[in-house]
Amino acid sequence: MQPGKLTRIIWQTAQQERSNFINEFMDTWKGIPGWEYNFIENSDAVEYLKSRLLELNFTRIVKEREILAYDLFRYAKIYDEGGLYVDSDVEKADEFENSMSRLSGCNVILGLEADIRNRVSWRKVKMARDLQICQWSLYAAPKHPMMKFVNERIVERLRYRLERLEEIGYEDVLELTGPGIWTDSVKDYLKLTAGVDIDNQMKCGKSYKYNDICILNINGLALTAPHSCGFEPESDNFILSYHYFLGSWKESNKGKNPSKPKHLRKPWTLIE
Repeated sequence: MQPGKLTRIIWQTAQQERSNFINEFMDTWKGIPGWEYNFIENSDAVEYLKSRLLELNFTRIVKEREILAYDLFRYAKIYDEGGLYVDSDVEKADEFENSMSRLSGCNVILGLEADIRNRVSWRKVKMARDLQICQWSLYAAPKHPMMKFVNERIVERLRYRLERLEEIGYEDVLELTGPGIWTDSVKDYLKLTAGVDIDNQMKCGKSYKYNDICILNINGLALTAPHSCGFEPESDNFILSYHYFLGSWKESNKGKNPSKPKHLRKPWTLIE
């Protein structure tokens, strides 16, 4: 890949009260040479959105499913100012700096969360899409047209859903702001601009570059996942982070204090 200029800014959000081990994960993103670190309180993220997206009812959003706002924040902030967004349950990998330098020719850097298209044994891992793109971490240059496309689609989908009176449910999140609509929007943008259907074209375990958009294999952002192939060939071994899937926004985790993962930087067990 040709060398380019990265937008070396890191963005994170989190609730004010959080476990010490979450702070430890977040600390791994601070003080990286040449990178600026920015932490935004969840409440400040909502205020930012209120001033930016006047067409959305954030009073209702925060009351019913506040995760919708935090999803929106990452897309909006990365479009507005560029850089790397990282969830609070994500730890920086030692290979981050080297991998990002090798990816400096990319104006968008995304990673696969799962590729369970052709493996029956992996289908017990419940995903919104068989070929799913991470949204716990994403990188883009400021004002990138792909992020504009994604933001506009998600905002319009959510605005339309808010016209209905029934409460927004857990499954709605996946399709309104979460990995379902995020993945679909990225795929549709690539069809329009690069003429490629990644569901049919991508090979499990490989990383790809479409114009200025780079999509990393499962090891790029989800090295702790026990599915979806390793890297093939070895030149695709970009490793940016480890994700621990704490999912504090999920119904099953509401009101719970998450426990520190027992095995750091190792794949979790796929239950048979």
